[in-house]
Amino acid sequence: MAILKQHLATHQPRSLKICCLIDKQERREVDVPLDYVGFVVEQGFLVGYGLDCGEQSRTLPEIFVLEKD
Repeated sequence: MAILKQHLATHQPRSLKICCLIDKQERREVDVPLDYVGFVVEQGFLVGYGLDCGEQSRTLPEIFVLEKD
């Protein structure tokens, strides 16, 4: 995301904002300032609403944290 933002900025837009549904900070390697965030998840593996685990749980209508056994 940082590289994409840097690339887009070279085109000198009037404004450039980043919007994300989920701000998952657990494995972030590069800090990217986010302008609009749906919600923050500190840690965990998420499934549902298009997110899957082994191609399972993708069609759930909501987002859930997958718990370890």
